[in-house]
Amino acid sequence: MSFDPLFRGTVEQLITGAIICPVTEPEKFDYLADSVSIDKVQHYLAQIGRGLSCTRDGNGYYAVALDLDDKGTRARIRNEFERITGQWEPLIRWLRMSQQVAADKHPIAFNDTVSEGDWLKTIEASSALQEELEIICLKMQIKKAQDARQRLRALFEKLQKDGFLKSKGPSGALFQATARWSLLKDQMEFVTQQEGIIAANNARAAEDHQEQEALFHGRSE
Repeated sequence: MSFDPLFRGTVEQLITGAIICPVTEPEKFDYLADSVSIDKVQHYLAQIGRGLSCTRDGNGYYAVALDLDDKGTRARIRNEFERITGQWEPLIRWLRMSQQVAADKHPIAFNDTVSEGDWLKTIEASSALQEELEIICLKMQIKKAQDARQRLRALFEKLQKDGFLKSKGPSGALFQATARWSLLKDQMEFVTQQEGIIAANNARAAEDHQEQEALFHGRSE
């Protein structure tokens, strides 16, 4: 069997928790779009207890655990889930801010282009946005920046490091949104759905309890 560097590179990225999308890794994304290639990757991942999943919008591939009955796997998933959800508040705040800053008034999404200069101009014109930027930076442990320009630069660097943005062009002041935002949206929708199911089950249980009490009191009269 001949050596396939693209296969190896794709698998290595997936098992480290990276998300492969047209913005971050266009060649690897196209590789996974090929039916033969994706079968090879899925077969390999299955042998190490992993599967391949895709964001709902189809823009990002990422690896998931398959053996959910294993205690160690469940513990790792729980720890990772707690780590991720613990970071949601500043990300949600940033999404809301992006909606205020964007010309189309929509929160940032996959493949959007973000201009640091445009953001800075809008933020500097609003004391409320400056205050919100400071809050977001503090929640992301960005504490050394002293003004809006420094905070925004540090925030973009943080989001780039965490895989949400990719630098675009030689200036370093333009960024492109990755499918990490698509995955975040999927995760938040899943949690919201689960919370809704739990709330509905709790409400149903409370109704059943009230009905049982009514029946009990009815029999005792």
